[in-house]
Amino acid sequence: MSIDVREIRQVATVASEGGFAKAAKVLHISQPALSRSIQEVERRVGFQLFERGREGALITDAGRSFLRQAGDILALADNLERELALIKGLDTGDLYIGAGVFAGNLLLGEALAPFVRPRTQVRIRVVNDQPDTLIHRLRRRELDIVVADPNWIKPATDVSEITMSEHQAYLIVRAGHPLLAQKSIQVSDIPEYPLVTMGIAPNRIAQMGQHLRGDEAAQHKLIERWPQTIAVNSITAMKTVVAHSDAVTMISLKMIRHELDRNELAVLPVFLPWLRTHFAVMRLTHRTLSPLAEAVINSIIAEDEQALKLERALAARWFKPSKGRKDRVPASAKATTDRRVRVPD
Repeated sequence: MSIDVREIRQVATVASEGGFAKAAKVLHISQPALSRSIQEVERRVGFQLFERGREGALITDAGRSFLRQAGDILALADNLERELALIKGLDTGDLYIGAGVFAGNLLLGEALAPFVRPRTQVRIRVVNDQPDTLIHRLRRRELDIVVADPNWIKPATDVSEITMSEHQAYLIVRAGHPLLAQKSIQVSDIPEYPLVTMGIAPNRIAQMGQHLRGDEAAQHKLIERWPQTIAVNSITAMKTVVAHSDAVTMISLKMIRHELDRNELAVLPVFLPWLRTHFAVMRLTHRTLSPLAEAVINSIIAEDEQALKLERALAARWFKPSKGRKDRVPASAKATTDRRVRVPD
């Protein structure tokens, strides 16, 4: 018995479309030709794959078992086709990027813009998820690269990292927030208001305090115990909730620069130097990337450096410490742009 990938794909398409007519349009072949092809597959496997009727084509239990076994073959074939297309260069092929919510919003828009060109066959897909889930998909070769906070990921020999700059986050509220009316804001005042941030933020904040001492450790404990009112993995939703309530969020100034210009959001005059993170571009160590993937990585790294410069300028403009406080933007907020490549032995 011999069944090729084309026939497996035909069976899968009929099953997903629920009928031969719709599947034929998707596959760009005639309905009679598709019907004959499926009948030939059924003859060779020795059982019926579909029940035909007025309602269309319903896959049988045996057909489902067939597709479960053949699904891996289709995935391998699709991966091979994509790899071959990527090898051809920058003007054709698919690229799948996994991105954490903050990393994706901070870097990918500007980094991917140069690849949007007329008469190109490039297709770039961005998948947003938690870093550990993205690494799992990277290992399954469902993603080509991942851009995320590497602190969530255990070091492993099969994943290499290009570590980028540190980015400072600030406490953000709506314009006219009650805290802004206070002459002096203490860190202890802030947790009295609702917190809106990502679902994984509390765990990440806990990590940030591991090596703090003195006043910074005391400030960190207050923020660490701050319960989330709304946990949402959407930067747009976070900004919208904060702009229409007395909630507080933590975010990079680059992500709210337009809202600051429109006087919709404001920066609390309290600086937490430990409230910063960095991102990394991660890839499988022994996987050869296409020219397109390499070019996208270089563009992401370049955008990371530009984002850091913009954040410094925004901090100088919008962060105004309370009188009597010693808050300023220290060297820790002006993180180095030196990139460290971690390639496991």
